[in-house]
Amino acid sequence: MNVAIIIAPRFDEATSYTFEWSREIKSLFEHSGYAVIDISGRPVSRSEVEEILKRNPNSLYIHYGHGNEDCHYGSANEKIVDLKNVNILSNHEVYCVNCLSAKKLGVEAYKNGAIAYWGYIENFVFTTDALDEFRMFANAGLKFWLEGNEWEKCLKLTKELANELYQKLIESGKYIAAVFLRLDADALRYYTASNPP
Repeated sequence: MNVAIIIAPRFDEATSYTFEWSREIKSLFEHSGYAVIDISGRPVSRSEVEEILKRNPNSLYIHYGHGNEDCHYGSANEKIVDLKNVNILSNHEVYCVNCLSAKKLGVEAYKNGAIAYWGYIENFVFTTDALDEFRMFANAGLKFWLEGNEWEKCLKLTKELANELYQKLIESGKYIAAVFLRLDADALRYYTASNPP
C-alpha cells in the first residue's frame, strides 16, 4: 500500500491555517487508498519525524508549516528536517507548503536522493481575507499529482490555477492577496531527475 506522511504542526496563528489546509489533503489521500500517517495539530519533534521516515521508506513526505532555507520546523524552535539529517528524505517524494525550504534544503534533499522536492525559494505568504484561494493554490500540486500527473505537469497546472485565482482576487478588489499569490507562484519550484536544481 502507498504511504503518505503528513506533518502539519500547529503552534501559532500561521500554522493554525496551514494545519486546516492539510486536512483536505489528508482526506484526499485517504479516499485515494493511501495509508496516511498524520502527525499534525500539535508541535512535532525531530526524533518522531526521523523514526516515521525510517519506518516508511519510499513514502510521500508532506510538510505544511514553517520552514527556512535550511529546514522544516516542527515547533517554534525545533528543526525536524535540516541540512544535518537531510539524507532521511532519500527515496521520498517531498511536498512542502512552507517558506524558503526549496532554496537550500530542497537542493540538498535532491542531491541526497530525494525522488522529488516541491517547495518555495521565497517566503510563502498569504492573507486571511483570501484563505480559500491560498488553500486551493497550496493544495493544487498534490491534487494534480493524485490525478496521475508528473510533477512537471503539476507545476504547469498549479501556475495556471494561480493565474486564475489572481484574476479572481483582482476582480474582487483583494489586491494585496492577489500580489501575494503571484509572489508565491513565482517562488514555487520542483526538483526531479528531469528538472534538477
